[in-house]
Amino acid sequence: MPLTRHLYKEDEVPAALMYCILNARHVEAAFWCLELLDSEMIEQLMDVLRRTWLYGIGIKNLKWLYEFQAVFEGDTIDPELVLRLTIGLSRSMKDRSILTILAANLETQPDRVNTCTVSETYTPLEAFTARAILQRKTLCAWGGIRAMETSDEFLNKIALSKHGIAGRKFLTFLKTQSFRLWEQRAVALAALCLTREEFSTSRNHLESPELLKEVLDGLEEWYPLLGRRARRIYKIPSGALYWVCQRGREVSVYDTNIKEITGRMEKPSALWGSTFWDRVAEELGGWVAIKTDDIIRERFYDTYFPDDIPDEWSVADQEKSHGAGPLQRGATAETWRALQSLFSRFPSAVIWGSLTPIKNVQGWEDLWSELGLINIGSWCLIPATQRKIYHNDFE
Repeated sequence: MPLTRHLYKEDEVPAALMYCILNARHVEAAFWCLELLDSEMIEQLMDVLRRTWLYGIGIKNLKWLYEFQAVFEGDTIDPELVLRLTIGLSRSMKDRSILTILAANLETQPDRVNTCTVSETYTPLEAFTARAILQRKTLCAWGGIRAMETSDEFLNKIALSKHGIAGRKFLTFLKTQSFRLWEQRAVALAALCLTREEFSTSRNHLESPELLKEVLDGLEEWYPLLGRRARRIYKIPSGALYWVCQRGREVSVYDTNIKEITGRMEKPSALWGSTFWDRVAEELGGWVAIKTDDIIRERFYDTYFPDDIPDEWSVADQEKSHGAGPLQRGATAETWRALQSLFSRFPSAVIWGSLTPIKNVQGWEDLWSELGLINIGSWCLIPATQRKIYHNDFE
């Protein structure tokens, strides 16, 4: 795995950013965001911010998603706006509703729905799902959505019924975002299960706040240190590693990957393949020129390693970006343990219950790869009539 501008591993900086946002470590979140900006890893930054919102905040701050699009929609981005966006996410209330929906085990019917008036144009399945949404029986509604061949038209109808024009506009906006199909449907469902007041509050959430003083103080300290060893202020949090990145899947607590940052830096396990360093090499004539031409090589190291190379650093400095892993020797990183650690302590606004264990997969992109249509033929779609208490007045 290649290295960032200040020689952190490229897959560990997004992991550190997510971890610090979820744990409201605002200054560190700003630091890791800036490292991604300095390393020209814009796509990776967008991806981790979007994923952190999706699984850890979601319906508690729907407005953030609109701000996210506005900040990144152009050809150029404003670093201050990106930092404000990041800190705004860090300061948002946390909620795991969307993750809980996606992870739900629907082998058996979660609940019955009760009688209430819904559109006569609905099919029995749509009527069941509509009642579940109106009654906030989210997992029942998710089962209904998962059983529909096409749910878009139904979702638009119930959005208009539940939240008015604002609900339908939100679903239209949601389609412009880079979520996978079932993620998009889970967001839509979670939003529809909010009350009108909750939905309005979340959509009209306060703009991302001005940067905190402690963040501004950090930025004032970090900016002059660009490209220097002293810029490596923070160590990758150990809690951010498990399963999420290569070290968290492959390295035990008894082993270390420090050798990856020692020796020659112009090698595949160090700078080759890096977003930032490949561009630098290209400007100097390519990695072959840096390796074979003494003058170009000297210019490269004088320019980009003005202090010293990692071989000459202390172990403490090397361990800010490299070191031991989180696994017991011979153990395999388990997906559900990672997600439990990151998200299970958060509440869920529209679902009662714990986070369901999730099948092991190799990484974020493999999550929900097997999610698809389900058969709920054994479920009872007929609404139950609510029982009324009969009061007998005795004289």
